[in-house]
Amino acid sequence: MASGSGQQIVTLSPKKSDVNSLWIVRVATGAPISEAGTPVKCGQKIRLSHPTTQKNLHSHLVRSPLGRQQEVSAFGSDMEGDSGDDWVVSC
Repeated sequence: MASGSGQQIVTLSPKKSDVNSLWIVRVATGAPISEAGTPVKCGQKIRLSHPTTQKNLHSHLVRSPLGRQQEVSAFGSDMEGDSGDDWVVSC
């Protein structure tokens, strides 16, 4: 029996040259961080937006079908979404 949110699956590739592994780091409000290369601070709220799909890395209270842990998916459109797209940097 299938489970999960039915949203777009997110996978990771260790290849640095894989364009699908690139993410834009944005502040949680959706505005871009001031300048490329600006360090992200501990405790800062961010969003990770996928430039190819225009979706955000999203978390919600749904178990993943594979790992049975909290699911992470791609959500939103034009890099806009909801509070499930906000992540807190833990250092």
